[in-house]
Amino acid sequence: MPRPRADQDQRVAAYRMWKLGVGPAKIHSELKVYVGDGHYGDYAGVVSLRTVKNWLRDFRTLDAKLDDTFQWHRLEEYGLPWEAGSFLLGLWGEVREINQSLRLLGWFRGSDERLPTVRQARWWWRVHLAVPEMETKINVYLWAEEFCRLELYQHVLGKPMDAAGLEAYLAYKPWTDEGSLAIYNEALFSGRIPYLPDPFEEFGGDGEQAMIRSRQVSQYMGTMPGGINPSNPGQLPTENLKNSLKDIGELAMKTRELEARLDQLESEATTKGQLE
Repeated sequence: MPRPRADQDQRVAAYRMWKLGVGPAKIHSELKVYVGDGHYGDYAGVVSLRTVKNWLRDFRTLDAKLDDTFQWHRLEEYGLPWEAGSFLLGLWGEVREINQSLRLLGWFRGSDERLPTVRQARWWWRVHLAVPEMETKINVYLWAEEFCRLELYQHVLGKPMDAAGLEAYLAYKPWTDEGSLAIYNEALFSGRIPYLPDPFEEFGGDGEQAMIRSRQVSQYMGTMPGGINPSNPGQLPTENLKNSLKDIGELAMKTRELEARLDQLESEATTKGQLE
């Protein structure tokens, strides 16, 4: 019997936290925050601590070197040429700065920073070679993350890696101009190439519920929001990222306003109690 989707996501998230040196109790606690309804949910969808411990035992049997933290001076060990150094270091710096901004907005939680891994750096370079004309490095990063996620699920869950839709997308480059987008769409409709995977379909429920669930998974996976929009392949991933950042910023502002209001109410209650 196949694992439920939620269990798969939690297993991969647990693997990523384990690679950061996080222990089973802390991993279970983090999953409760993300999968449950915040700190006050019933956590019905969260796996047990015993399951997390069993996963960690399984992880120790895997070859996990690809998910070590990326270090530039070890390029040759990773099978990457020194010529890749400038591009990879530049993207490495951009990713860390954007992730820091996302942390300040409340996208990432916990004290552990999500440092880029060897697996990610390898896919950054591969995608860069496939689309060398793309000057905006974050687009390369977001494209590469799609491949990295598929490979990671294959590694941790044993799932087949079907990247045909992503490869066709990079081959046809529908974001370049209207003509390229028209050719890409016609190739899709005629069945010559496969569609991009739907990032929300696998989460079930209506559109809004699926988007919320997808966002939760991205948060506890430690991944940046945004990415390819299958319903609008002509849109670059950075445009999707900008829209996500706008939504996150508005939510963060509302959260701060609510927290300020709660502080005010507590202060008023304390003052009233002292007067009485």
